[in-house]
Amino acid sequence: MFYTFKRIIFIIFIIQFSVNSFAQMSKKQRLDSLKLELKKSLHDTTKVYILNKLSNKYAVIKSDSGIFYAKKGLELAKTIKWKKGIALSSQHLGASYAIKANYPFALKYYTQALAIYNQLNDKTKIAGIINDLGLFNVEQHKEKKGIEYLKKAVTINKSLNNNKGLSKNYVNIGLAYSYLKDYKKSETYYNKSLKIKEKLKDNYGIVLVLLNEAADQIELNKLCEASELCLKAKVICEQENMVYNSAFCYSYLGEIFFKKAKAASSVKINCKNFYKNNKQNFYKAKEYTLKSLSLFKKVKDLSSISYSYKMLSEQEEFLENYKLALVYFKKNTKYKDSVFSKDSNIKIANIQLQNEINLRKKELKEHDLVVHKKQDQMYVLIAFLVLGLVLVSFYVYYHSRKQKMEHQLNRILATKNLDLERANATKDKFFSIISHDLRSPFNALIGLSDLLVTNFDNYKKDKTKKIVQSIHNLSVETHKLLENLLEWSRLQRKTIKPNFEIVNLNKVTEDTNSMLKNAADSKKVLLQNKIDADINAFCDLQMTKTVIRNLISNAIKFTSKGTVEIRALKKESFVEIQISDTGIGIPKNKINTLFTINNNASTPGTNNEKGTGLGLVICKELVEIQGGEIWAKSEEDKGSTFVFTIPIKS
Repeated sequence: MFYTFKRIIFIIFIIQFSVNSFAQMSKKQRLDSLKLELKKSLHDTTKVYILNKLSNKYAVIKSDSGIFYAKKGLELAKTIKWKKGIALSSQHLGASYAIKANYPFALKYYTQALAIYNQLNDKTKIAGIINDLGLFNVEQHKEKKGIEYLKKAVTINKSLNNNKGLSKNYVNIGLAYSYLKDYKKSETYYNKSLKIKEKLKDNYGIVLVLLNEAADQIELNKLCEASELCLKAKVICEQENMVYNSAFCYSYLGEIFFKKAKAASSVKINCKNFYKNNKQNFYKAKEYTLKSLSLFKKVKDLSSISYSYKMLSEQEEFLENYKLALVYFKKNTKYKDSVFSKDSNIKIANIQLQNEINLRKKELKEHDLVVHKKQDQMYVLIAFLVLGLVLVSFYVYYHSRKQKMEHQLNRILATKNLDLERANATKDKFFSIISHDLRSPFNALIGLSDLLVTNFDNYKKDKTKKIVQSIHNLSVETHKLLENLLEWSRLQRKTIKPNFEIVNLNKVTEDTNSMLKNAADSKKVLLQNKIDADINAFCDLQMTKTVIRNLISNAIKFTSKGTVEIRALKKESFVEIQISDTGIGIPKNKINTLFTINNNASTPGTNNEKGTGLGLVICKELVEIQGGEIWAKSEEDKGSTFVFTIPIKS
């Protein structure tokens, strides 16, 4: 119970409940009031605040709704480009995901909020986020790391003279040391927090610190000290109408008196008054537990209701009231079933069944003298029938689970077979390129070189130069094809990994245009770099250069006496790069097959230039490996535009 309560304190500190609204209104009234306020609000910034308040209120009672309202706030804040609102919504999203134990998403949104608060130099908010990150680590049992964060928050809050923030930091550090069972340090930090909260008259915070201290005292078996702390907290809760925390005060007191009674019962003292007084401890334990149960029902905390019934069952069992113990145990199980998932319910049902059988055995012991042999046989028969039903249930459950797993395996195998068929088709195409596209230039090279060797003395200088030039051109084309084949092969084997860095796209394009200027000038093509000088991307420099070079080369290849323009547009999380030409265009029936190896046949350029047929395939692989996309738009006789995207930041 004590660790469970500390978990609840963790949630409360993250979402920072408003004490006044908690005391004065019901949950439904507060939520309805905020929703009405949201409808009436005329300002977007106010709406962002209200959406985050709704997220705050829903966080514990319905975490999915907490996430929903925080996301709405984040969307609106991004639409109006309000940094503070984006940070606030991200912080609430982090808190809601932390409560739901979705730690990767919680860390993501906390980190986003912290980055923006750092930009805004809002030290109070920075300290708040660092505090939340400390608690976030404590919740994941990374107490030492959590303490590091919390002590950083202490340093910031001290510099700001922020006593409210300091009181939270101290109690959270105490909580972390408590989890580490270093109770001396936890008490030191609890006392620091308590002094500040008493000065601030923060009664809600005082109660939380007192109950945390009480939990430690119970762990140390200092039951009198724990009892005093709980009673002090109870008085404040009743004064401030803190229903939820009052429930925990009574629950703790129930456990303390039950623990006292059990400890005293273990001592053998032959004294009627001693046993009479000790029995009073049991009755007090039961009285407090029943009171906590009624309050937990009031706030509809199913988990705590279930636990209260469990405690009552244990108390009645200790007093040997087995029938009443069984009644409470069944109620405990009923509420537990409402909390746990379907898979857990099967295990819990079996445990419940076993406990029911054990309790019935105890009942049988009480009635051994009055229950005859036939009744004994009947109970045994019932037990066997129940066990038989359990075995049948197990068989049905595991049989259905086995069938489900077989279906999943069949789906996986079908997918793998499809992937294998595609891989084989790609491999066949690859070998066909090697056998056809490499054989042709090599045959031409052999023929030309043979011709030159045979007639070298007979040919004139001009004739020899033409043949040598042809050999050179063929060698260059073949070398390009080999390079593309090797590059494509490495991409298929996943041996290339991008090295991400900040890259200036204007400079990359300028360098590429300089490299391709001679080729463009020879065809009277004007290269125009229209990318703004301040546009950067987060990408692999060499891969991005290769893509831009290939696409500009293609544009020059299919353009004569025209223009090639390179533009870049900033989107929300990526840059869109466009390379447009005024060339001959592409037929509609070829657009969808441009980037596949099955369409590797190269089309001659406007000056009958040859290509490898793999350039666009490699471009697609290099863009996708960086997390982007590539596509083309074209109209015959008017030109083409090739577009690809790359991330704008990490």
